[in-house]
Amino acid sequence: MMLLGEVPPGGMFYNKPGPSHKARFMAFCLFIMKILLFIQQLRALGVEIDDITVEGLVRLNIFIISVYIPYFLKASVGADAAYNDLALHKQLYAYIDIDGPIATAALEVLERHGWYTTEQTAPFSLFSSRVSEDEKARIAARILTNPFPDSIPLGPPKFQKIDHNMQLADLIGQESYVLFTVLGTDSDWLQLPPSQWQESEDYKEMEEFVRHVKVTNDVSERGVKLITDYAKILTNNNEKRMMLLQGVEMVRKLQPDFTKKTMNNNSRW
Repeated sequence: MMLLGEVPPGGMFYNKPGPSHKARFMAFCLFIMKILLFIQQLRALGVEIDDITVEGLVRLNIFIISVYIPYFLKASVGADAAYNDLALHKQLYAYIDIDGPIATAALEVLERHGWYTTEQTAPFSLFSSRVSEDEKARIAARILTNPFPDSIPLGPPKFQKIDHNMQLADLIGQESYVLFTVLGTDSDWLQLPPSQWQESEDYKEMEEFVRHVKVTNDVSERGVKLITDYAKILTNNNEKRMMLLQGVEMVRKLQPDFTKKTMNNNSRW
C-alpha cells in the first residue's frame, strides 16, 4: 500500500527480520520494494544510490505490483493454469506501451516456460471457473475435430508461439487428448453443452485431477535448496556425503513421520 501511495489508518511499522528472514516467498520482489521504501534512509547512511537506479527501482516496482504479484499468487491453481498463462502473455503485450524493455524481457522469459499453453495442458481450461461456457464449448469443439490418437507421443511438449490475438481454443491440437489417455477417461462428455458436463463421471474424475495437480515447483525448489545446503554443511567429500544422504534416506524409511507412536517404536531400530 505504501508503494501505491496509500498509508493504512494505523500507520506502517517495519520490524527487523526474525526467524523467517530466509523465506523465499517473492524474496527478490520484497527486497526491491524495501530498497525503494527506505531509499532516503539508505542515502542518509551513506549508501550511494543515483537517480538512474531510483528510476529503475520505480519501474520494477510498478511492474511487480501491477503484473507480477497478481499472477504469482494465482500460479498454483491447476484449473486456471492455461487461462492465466495466456492472460499473462496478453497483459505483457499491452504492457509494452507502458514499459517496453521490462515487458519484452518478461515475454522472453515467459516463452521459455510455456508448459501450460501447450496442446497437452491447454484442456485444463475446460475445468476453470474463469472460462466462460461459450469459450469452453469452442475448446471442446476444437478437441473433437481431431481424431483420437492411437498412442501417446513421446518427447517434451512443443511450446507454442503466443500472440496478443490468440484464444484458448487456438492452443488445442491432436495432442490435447493426452490428458484423457493418461487418466483413462472417456471424452464423450465433450459433445454435451458445458452446463451438462457435471453429469458425467469421467468429467468429474478429470476435474478432480486438474484441481489438485501441482502446477508449480516451488515445493520442489525448496526441497532441493534444503538438501543442498544440508549436504554442503556436512562434508566436502563427495563419497562421504553420498553415504550420509543414504543414511538419512534409510532413517526416513524407518521413521516415516514424527508422531509420538512412531518415535517410541524402538523396534524399528
